Amino acid sequence: MAVPIPTSTDATGQFGAGVPQALFPTGARTNTSQVYAVTKDGQRFLVNASPQQSSVAPLTVLVNWTAAIQK
Repeated sequence: MAVPIPTSTDATGQFGAGVPQALFPTGARTNTSQVYAVTKDGQRFLVNASPQQSSVAPLTVLVNWTAAIQK
């Protein structure tokens, strides 16, 4: 979330903040205690997100394949 902060205070000298707005969609998991981290330079967010759906075929692992060769 981002909140705009005015560069000047109002006539009473009170701090004011704008309306919070989402920066970007994250797809972050909400059931974990730490869903994001900010890099030291403050320029990037590292987000613990759910994996995207893939259209790649599943990997097939053939176990004990040497036994099939010996027959």
